[in-house]
Amino acid sequence: MALAPWGILILTLRAKMKRMAKKPQPNSSVKYAGIGFQLVALTLVLILSGLWLDAYFQSGNVYLLISIFLSVFSTMYLLISKLK
Repeated sequence: MALAPWGILILTLRAKMKRMAKKPQPNSSVKYAGIGFQLVALTLVLILSGLWLDAYFQSGNVYLLISIFLSVFSTMYLLISKLK
């Protein structure tokens, strides 16, 4: 008796889920290092884009201040959502 294609898919998914359940979960230091890297990268990208926009539009420091505020609020949101 042959299995239907969806039956083979279900058996494959079950085997994959069993393998995934046995994998060790990353420890908290790896998780926190990843969050720190994301925060630094996000802050640098926003601030550098603010500096570039200020130089492009020759508008003083308006876009830099906007990007700093965006950076602060977005990093706070990222921290709160990741650490729940």
